[in-house]
Amino acid sequence: MRRAWLVGWWVLAGCPSVGPGEWNDVRDQDGDGGIAVRFGGPDCVDDDRRYADCDEDGDGLFALAVGGTDCDDGDDTIGERTWYRDGDLDGHGDPAIPAEQCEVPPGFVASSDDCDPEDGTIHPEAEETCDAADRDCTGDPYDVDAPPAWFTDDDGDGFGVGSVTGAGCVPPRGMALRTGDCDDDAPQAHEGAVEVFYDGVDGDCLGGNDFDQDADGALDPSGGGTDCNDRDPAVFEGAPEQCNGVDDDCDGSVDEGSFPDDTNGAAPHHADADGDGFGDPSAPTAFHCLDVPDDGWVLDDTDCDDSAATVSPVGSEVCNNLDDDCNGVTDDNASDTVTLYLDADGDTWGSTAVEACGLVQGLTDNDDDCDDADPASHPGAVEVCGDDFRQDCSALAVDDCDGDGSSAPADCLDDPVDSRARSVYPGAVEVCDGFDNDCDGLSDAEELTNPFQWPDWYVDLDGDGFGGSVLAVSQTCTPPPFAVPNQSDCDDGRAAVNPDAREVCDGLDNDCAGGVDDVAAQDLARWYDDDDGDGFGAGVARRSCVAPPGHVALPGDCDDANDAVSPIALETCAPGDEDCDGLADQADPSVDGRVYADEDGDGAGNPSVDQPWCALPPAGWSADPSDCDDGDGAV
Repeated sequence: MRRAWLVGWWVLAGCPSVGPGEWNDVRDQDGDGGIAVRFGGPDCVDDDRRYADCDEDGDGLFALAVGGTDCDDGDDTIGERTWYRDGDLDGHGDPAIPAEQCEVPPGFVASSDDCDPEDGTIHPEAEETCDAADRDCTGDPYDVDAPPAWFTDDDGDGFGVGSVTGAGCVPPRGMALRTGDCDDDAPQAHEGAVEVFYDGVDGDCLGGNDFDQDADGALDPSGGGTDCNDRDPAVFEGAPEQCNGVDDDCDGSVDEGSFPDDTNGAAPHHADADGDGFGDPSAPTAFHCLDVPDDGWVLDDTDCDDSAATVSPVGSEVCNNLDDDCNGVTDDNASDTVTLYLDADGDTWGSTAVEACGLVQGLTDNDDDCDDADPASHPGAVEVCGDDFRQDCSALAVDDCDGDGSSAPADCLDDPVDSRARSVYPGAVEVCDGFDNDCDGLSDAEELTNPFQWPDWYVDLDGDGFGGSVLAVSQTCTPPPFAVPNQSDCDDGRAAVNPDAREVCDGLDNDCAGGVDDVAAQDLARWYDDDDGDGFGAGVARRSCVAPPGHVALPGDCDDANDAVSPIALETCAPGDEDCDGLADQADPSVDGRVYADEDGDGAGNPSVDQPWCALPPAGWSADPSDCDDGDGAV
């Protein structure tokens, strides 16, 4: 009692002394008319005149503005607010996770009636189903408005058949809530099941043949069919083959056959009749799959002779009159050539060595020509005096016309035609022959004064300087006309027959040596083997006076097994070099195959603008030369 009195005294002692009129000022220090809470009034902040009543709606909660919890101090029905977490976003909150604040926080709602806050399909407004879950939060998982029907389920797979046999959420044994069983004796067969093919059961109840997995109409071999891939509807016996690395038609081959165009990766191929890997550019193309071996067809189109497997762009050139390497030239750089010689002047005598396949025009088998630009210069040619050159290619001095070792002017008779001139030169023995043999300016009579030095003279009927057996006069230095001091002519009726004559192939003993046609090798005629009988020969010449059987005088046949091939043949577009000029087919300007410029694209060409061509006409060209106006496609 004493302690309470002392406390009260102490409190009163600390307050200012007030009179009866000043008591209200103490209880309302801010003068806002509201008594402070400590004196039993509603003013909880008596030092702020803005707030005279902290609980204006009288609900026992101070306003938020003064630090209270009343979310609306003007409505006694609204005080503190509680929100509840809605984790499954179904509009209903979890009563176990509240949040007290005036504004709704994110992820919270006002209701707290969610019986499964983690499942958005379960809340008081959800529709109850027969799945053992209390979806509407009533506490009864089976309080459905319309219980489902039951169906007979003999195989126990949860799917029934037939008509409704009962209703309720929990079917009796042997019943199912769902229909959709197409085979109630097979538990693996029902609506929604995974189909297992080739077991004779329609597992997913969608119909179809259990041995036709890809539904292409062809059965798997396990079901008696011929489908080699029952998982691909594009693969079955008789399907069109595609370029896809698959045996689409089930014939055991992949990507085989031809196609009408470049569908599915097919590419244009060319006929390869000779199997050398190179196709014929002139043959029609066919479309085949890439990188798939197909006998008789290749991507390449550069074979110049598709009838010969040895002829292709990689062929080895040999002497056969074919363009083995398809470079447009026959027998060039062949591996089996022989050494022959250029005969630039056509006199059958050669000079520079070359490798060639055989004797053709411009070649010969010797290198004895001393001037291959002059057909009058070669061994045995008639010497021309005074031109500082030996036409006969001999080693004699160029100005020794008669070959007697002496030249004019010292040689007083330097005649290349008169064979007697060879006995006339300085130092020669003077004889009674009507010539100044030793060129000393004295006549026979002046030098030969002894009659015993005078010869007998014989008639020279043919005037070749050699007499026959008829004696004209004895021992004189003044011969009669047509007499010579010898009787060495073996045929005085032929001027071409005498001891100085050159033996030639004419059936005569031209040089009076006692043999007929014993011709020197370089003077023998050349003959060439003519196997095909076209008048032109080939190979190395045989030398003889008479043509051996099957030989001719004209060389130059580049294919002596074909009588249509020779230097005078017409070049055609057939494989080979028909005219033997070294150029084959369209590489030869004289070929009979032509194309004509078709500038207006009407299919007919300008006859005055052409080029050699042996294949299908290229773009802008035509094989028809009948266009009379190539600038107008309508003409």
